[in-house]
Amino acid sequence: MVYPWSNPGSDGFSLIKGFCKLSGAGGPEQPPVAVGDHDYFAFPVSYGCRSVVPISFAGMSGGGLWQVPLVRDAQGHLRSKTPLLSGVVFYQEPTSKSRCGVKCHGRSSVYKVAYEAIGKAEP
Repeated sequence: MVYPWSNPGSDGFSLIKGFCKLSGAGGPEQPPVAVGDHDYFAFPVSYGCRSVVPISFAGMSGGGLWQVPLVRDAQGHLRSKTPLLSGVVFYQEPTSKSRCGVKCHGRSSVYKVAYEAIGKAEP
């Protein structure tokens, strides 16, 4: 498959930064924080766990925060269910030598607040 960023300059942009299939497993440090109708999560990223973790996630705003529910089948094997978009990244915390983190809007912000705002928008 040819991705648009595999041919620099072909789409009118001279510099493109992309992460294809960038993923990680983990959870938030604390329960979501509610501010008004919005909910927010902070997810830590530790560099010591894997050597392939990017030091900076600059440009990740708008990236998806996906939850992948797991279930055990009759044989005891874990399998994934349908992934659920559980948030949207909007901020990278300052980096240190050992970690950084990203902040995300949570499900209420995406499925309630954003959905209602889109419904009110005029075409």
